[in-house]
Amino acid sequence: EGDEVMGVIRFGAYTTHLNIDARYVLPLPEGWNFEEGAAYLVQVLTAYYALKELGGIRQNQSVLINSAAGGVGIWADLPGAGTSPPLRNKGNSFPASARPGR
Repeated sequence: EGDEVMGVIRFGAYTTHLNIDARYVLPLPEGWNFEEGAAYLVQVLTAYYALKELGGIRQNQSVLINSAAGGVGIWADLPGAGTSPPLRNKGNSFPASARPGR
């Protein structure tokens, strides 16, 4: 019943029902479960917040991402991963490190 969606809210998300502004809700991609939708949003917002808000990245800068095999590192640097990372589109580059086999 109803559409399957994923969304973000600043506080109060640990509940069974939410009233969220429609601007913060996206359709859950076909084939994704709710856990994947929640994990995706956490990774995307964490990467963006770390690089933009905390790191103060500006256009045409490079940032070394250590342990980049996780969701945050992959999202920050992987073009075509189902999204268009907004920081890469500003001429930024993200050299990365990870253990072999990751």
